[in-house]
Amino acid sequence: MEKKLRCSVVMIAYNAEKYINAAIDSVLAQTMEDFELIIVNDCSKDSTEKIIKSYTDPRIRYFKNKENLKISKTRNYGVSQAKADYVAFIDSDDVWLNTKLERQVSFMEKTGAKICYSGYGFISDDGTLQNKVFNVPKQVNFKRLLKQNVITPSASVFSRDLLIKYPFYAEQVHEDFVAFLQMLKYENILAYGINDPLIYYRLTNNSKSRNKLKAFVMTLRSYKELGLNVFQRLYNLPFYVLNGLKKYRGIKNAKNPGYIKKTT
Repeated sequence: MEKKLRCSVVMIAYNAEKYINAAIDSVLAQTMEDFELIIVNDCSKDSTEKIIKSYTDPRIRYFKNKENLKISKTRNYGVSQAKADYVAFIDSDDVWLNTKLERQVSFMEKTGAKICYSGYGFISDDGTLQNKVFNVPKQVNFKRLLKQNVITPSASVFSRDLLIKYPFYAEQVHEDFVAFLQMLKYENILAYGINDPLIYYRLTNNSKSRNKLKAFVMTLRSYKELGLNVFQRLYNLPFYVLNGLKKYRGIKNAKNPGYIKKTT
């Protein structure tokens, strides 16, 4: 009888040749070994596929989209292939600490939590450790999450049934933000945080979260998609904007830089 997996890890990759080695290596180095890594290639035009196929670890399951489906649909497809009851995500440019899965999955198994997120550190495009850590609260409900999205996909683990019931949205909104808010609102649950940096979030020039004007517009669209009235949108938006500015304020190289494995 095949041993049941404790977690399915979903990674989507699009033109990720510069970073994907570091991301994959950080998953394979986890202290919790009974997981699968589902990698979905969203029609990359660089050497992403060649890099993925160079790995021989049997825990890796590789899929390739027939057409470019972008983030939401590709993540949803990855979830549909998951075999475990818990699903974690990692972006192809982020890096995990090796105890990340063990700590979060064990917490969920012990408490029955359906969402567990963590804090995270930052690395620059070339892998240089930055001097700032994003701290997270012990728990959030729907109303608190409206003011700041502390549930970052790469830093979180979810019950698979939630992800099936509330799939990621279209790209015109914060696709993950809307899904997470729906989970908390309609299931009337809390999400729980581990306030330790269990991942390194990579800061790149193409990062959608760092484009403030785009993020502002997408947040308004997200509120509208959730059915918030005008008053509710205007009340929550200033909190969201200010929290977003604080998130990246003061980031610079650490005095004693650390380096994540680089790819060429």
